[in-house]
Amino acid sequence: MPRVIIVAYVLLLSVSLSSLCRATSEQFIRAIGNSHESLVPGSAKVSIDDAAFLPIIPVVLKSLKNLTGNIKVPRQKIGGLELGEAEVHNITAGGMSINMEESKRVVVAVWDMSAVVPELNFTYTYWLFQWQTCNGTARTEVSGTNSTLYFNLTIGSDGLVNETIKGVNISIGDLEVTTSMSDCPSMDAIIQLIIAIFKGSIKEQLERIVPERMNPILRNKTEDALTSLPIAFMDDPNITEGRMELSLAILPNASSSRVVPPDDVVPLKQPFPDRDLAVISSFDGANNILRILRNWSLLNMTFPIPPAYNASLIEPIYPDLYKRCSNCFFRVVCQLANDVWVEDDGNGAFTFQMRNGTISMGLYSGNGTSVDALSLSVNTTANVKKFSVFDSAVTLNLSAMSVSLDVEASLIGDFNSTVLNSDIQWVLDVVVVPLVNAQPRGFVLPFNLTGLLFNVSTGAFTMGMNSAVISSLLNIFVGQRWRPVSGE
Repeated sequence: MPRVIIVAYVLLLSVSLSSLCRATSEQFIRAIGNSHESLVPGSAKVSIDDAAFLPIIPVVLKSLKNLTGNIKVPRQKIGGLELGEAEVHNITAGGMSINMEESKRVVVAVWDMSAVVPELNFTYTYWLFQWQTCNGTARTEVSGTNSTLYFNLTIGSDGLVNETIKGVNISIGDLEVTTSMSDCPSMDAIIQLIIAIFKGSIKEQLERIVPERMNPILRNKTEDALTSLPIAFMDDPNITEGRMELSLAILPNASSSRVVPPDDVVPLKQPFPDRDLAVISSFDGANNILRILRNWSLLNMTFPIPPAYNASLIEPIYPDLYKRCSNCFFRVVCQLANDVWVEDDGNGAFTFQMRNGTISMGLYSGNGTSVDALSLSVNTTANVKKFSVFDSAVTLNLSAMSVSLDVEASLIGDFNSTVLNSDIQWVLDVVVVPLVNAQPRGFVLPFNLTGLLFNVSTGAFTMGMNSAVISSLLNIFVGQRWRPVSGE
């Protein structure tokens, strides 16, 4: 009896997690195989409000010094003072905002900036009965400086975004100048001249140099980032006050041609939801997104079992397994070997399919020891009438669901797959599907995602989120190893 209980526990875990690790029956495998032979770009459109940028601003501020590097300003002269080449170091900022304007431009304001010009050579010529010259060096620390950058965004013939800084306004704040010189008559006069040069010609030079220096850097970084993604931008961004809208083609993979004829992308008529960030995608687009997520291993998941259910529970039943990892904990690992596939059934219904998923039930310890006790290959399909997420509530209604399990490896005995699959299908038909459908108000997620919206309608997926949800998702994926498969 204890063995039956443990096996039942493992199987129930497998079934409950199979929604994350689904694969199809042979009928759907053939259907997917045929679809994969004719992969096509999918349609998508995105709306971005000003607030959607808030979660990424701390990251941008931290990388500002690395992004700008050291900026060199050529020699300057005012009155009798001539400054050598100035090199601006350690550029940091206290705050930043990113806003869209009606004039179809993006405005980036950076304030409370600081920087250092560690060593600036100068020559001072003055009149003392006759013309005299003295030399010295100055260290200048700049603080409380504000800057505004004006960006134009266009789409190139290669389907990538071109970011161009079209203008810069700089307001120099406080300057602290420390000089080292000899034989110069008036330190105060020299310091005032240095300050005047910084707030005059050096400011003007920086407003010219920053776009010249930053535009190639932005272009290269944008190209590097976007070419790793399976997307092509179809039209120039539609930028209005506080919002930007983009039209995209979601490609089958990152190596696909980004030259997509407009007729190959079906226009999406669905309105954007009222969220800081919103995405509407066709089913073809969703399938292509799921493919890249699977290739990046972002659909693989590990679920630790609560520590109370540890290896000591199996010692009386499976002593050999217990000896291999005593005082260990249970976990379930879900991995996907093939693409996820969704098909539109009309009226908001769809079929969600996956094949050759693997669910492994194993033991692990903090010192790196791990043992796979049971490994199952899972083929599943679910016919979904309705699926939506609003804040932290999931609404799901199923027409049918089928699961086929094959045992790949087992340290807890042999299983009759035919009997096993028959029993699982009975549980799905009699228990799982009716239980899910009996929850008209949906299921509450164990974590707070207020502001998240996801909905499936005829021909499209709609997703929207506010800045708080974006922050939460960024925190989840910080440190995630993105390992695209070669060619994707």
